[in-house]
Amino acid sequence: MINFAISKLNLSNSEDQLIELSENEKKAVFGGDCVYASQTYSTNSVVTQGDGNNYVCQSNGTWKWYSFGK
Repeated sequence: MINFAISKLNLSNSEDQLIELSENEKKAVFGGDCVYASQTYSTNSVVTQGDGNNYVCQSNGTWKWYSFGK
């Protein structure tokens, strides 16, 4: 399967042609910035997590405790 994908990409030497994606590229490919319970959320999304507290998704991929208007 990998060789098929490589041939479709027209890579002559797969070892030399593979690169790592930057964080911004990963966000563009996978969408969203934060993951909780196998779901991906975008920046500024507010989610009530298992501890009953609300958290907001930060642009760096972390969750921050969030209080509605307090």
